[in-house]
Amino acid sequence: MRRGNFHRLLDVHGARLQRWPAAERQSAERLLAADAGARAARDEARRLEALLDRYAPSVDERVAGRILDRLARLPERRRTTAWGRWLLSWDELVPTWPGLATFATLAVLGILLGLGNIDASLLDRGEFDISGLVLDASPSIALNQ
Repeated sequence: MRRGNFHRLLDVHGARLQRWPAAERQSAERLLAADAGARAARDEARRLEALLDRYAPSVDERVAGRILDRLARLPERRRTTAWGRWLLSWDELVPTWPGLATFATLAVLGILLGLGNIDASLLDRGEFDISGLVLDASPSIALNQ
């Protein structure tokens, strides 16, 4: 194990090697046996953990009571069934509906403008195929041009 990896794992898992993953623990033990710098880093982490374990901030009972009261007044979350998680609820749809309505309006407007530019003489002669406009690679094929 390299020293940089050891320091990263020391920051993540702490100084107690029992909390480390088994594969990493064995490599760390070998590094600790061979490297004085790694031992010093572990000792520093132990001192920091001891300080953090002793730290007990004072708690204002009034503030704690207000927080607990607010938590008690929160509405209960609805429990959903397994299939219900995949469906959109109204609460989830509300923020997105303006964007969806705008998209639908622009799509309809685009279709109407596109159809409005079709030569009316083609419709009279029966030479117009709407499916060709939608499905063909080249709309001019649908207009027999």
